[in-house]
Amino acid sequence: MLKRLRKFLGLRSYDAAQGGRRWRGTPSMRAPVTAAHAARGTLAARARYLVGNNPLAAAGVQAWVSQAVGVGIKPSSLHADAGTRDALTARFTEWTDQADDEGRTDFYGVQADLFKSMVTTGEGLALMISTPAGLRIRVLDPEQLDASHTVALDNGARVISGVEFDRHGQRVAYHIFDHPPGLDAGFQRQRRRVPAEDVIHTFRRDWPGQVRGISWFAPVLLRLADLDSWSDAQLTARCAASLAPRNAKRCTAPVCNRGRLIPESRGECRFPKPPNGNRLLSRCRRCGVHKNRLHVRHRGSTRVLRRKP
Repeated sequence: MLKRLRKFLGLRSYDAAQGGRRWRGTPSMRAPVTAAHAARGTLAARARYLVGNNPLAAAGVQAWVSQAVGVGIKPSSLHADAGTRDALTARFTEWTDQADDEGRTDFYGVQADLFKSMVTTGEGLALMISTPAGLRIRVLDPEQLDASHTVALDNGARVISGVEFDRHGQRVAYHIFDHPPGLDAGFQRQRRRVPAEDVIHTFRRDWPGQVRGISWFAPVLLRLADLDSWSDAQLTARCAASLAPRNAKRCTAPVCNRGRLIPESRGECRFPKPPNGNRLLSRCRRCGVHKNRLHVRHRGSTRVLRRKP
C-alpha cells in the first residue's frame, strides 16, 4: 500500500534527489548564504594568489575586465534640451579626469579597478568623498570591510560581516578600517562607521540574502591549483632531463646474469640454448647493456627464465 502511495505521489521523482551508491560521499550545500560567508575569506586569498602567479588566472581576469568595462562605461544625458545636454556631457567629461581621489587614473580606470576586484575577491569597495574640488572616488581593499564584526543592535538592527542593516533589512552603514591589512605596522587600525550612501559596494549576488560576494574563481580554484602543480612538475622533469649528458656512450657488450662479460669471439652467453625455447638478449634500461634471458614456450604461454648464479 505504501509503495503504491509513493508511486502515486511521485516522491523522489528527480534522479538528482535519489539516494544510492552513485551519490554516496557527494557533499551538499544546505545553507548557501552561511557557506558563502564562511568561505569568502579563504576563496579570496587563494584567488589572489592564483591571479598573481598563474598565467591562466591572470589572463582570465584581464579578459573579463576587457569584455565588461573595456575603455570605460560612458553615461549619456537624456535631457530634452540639446544645449543643456551638451553642457552636462562636457562637465561630466571634465570630471572624469579628476574622479580618482589618489590622482593615479580617471573615472574609467576606477571602473576597471572595481570590476577586477569583484572578479578576483568577489566584491569591489570604494568611498565617495566630498572635497573642496568636488566629488572624488577612493577605491579600497575589500578586506578593509570588517568581516569579523557581526553583532545585534537595538530596535532590531544588526551588523553582518561589517554591513549594518536596520530593522527593515535596508543597508544603512558600513564598518570600514582606515587602512588595509598589512599596512598597520607601527600604529593601530581604526574602524569607523560610514553611511551607506557614501559607499560603493559591488558584488554578484548568487543567493538571496547574501551580504558579501565570493570570488568568481570559486568553481575552478581547485582545478587551477592542480593544473599549476602538474605543469610545474612537468617543467621540472624536462629541465632535469635536459641536464643529463647527451654524448655518453652506452656499453653494448653482452653479459650474462652473473654480471661477467662474454668473450667477443663467442658472441653469445655461455649458457646453452634450450631445445624448446628461444634465446633473447634484452637491453638494460639503465646502463644499456644486454642481459641474458631464456624465453621458453610452455603450453601456449611464454615464460621468462633466468639462470641462477
